[in-house]
Amino acid sequence: MMRNDWTSVSVNRTLIIQIERILQTPAGRKNGLTNMAQFVDLALREKIERIGLQRFSHINTDDKGMTVLDTNLDRAGRIVTISFNGSEMECDYCHDAVCVHVQYAWAIPEIRRDLEGRGLIRREPQRNDV
Repeated sequence: MMRNDWTSVSVNRTLIIQIERILQTPAGRKNGLTNMAQFVDLALREKIERIGLQRFSHINTDDKGMTVLDTNLDRAGRIVTISFNGSEMECDYCHDAVCVHVQYAWAIPEIRRDLEGRGLIRREPQRNDV
């Protein structure tokens, strides 16, 4: 049965055989890899990172908030607005002050300095927030 968030792709049989062999080794089981789909998913994600497709890109900051491009949302990515709300920020997409978009903003040193200069306070995510 095909789920909406998964699709099929053809892979050379030689690669499949190599992956099956790797999955049988202790190194292959490292990180909890137990099946072909997990292995291929991890390998593709690592390759995408190496090529340089970043999930987030800072677009703009102004007095009302900031905008970030999230390439994981929608087919071509989605621009997310993070509003300055009193002494905190809130993501207009997630409706949250500690989501990945807000955490990304705080992770950029020059943006963090600007946010702190504006008097914004970083709210740390709780274990059940993320």
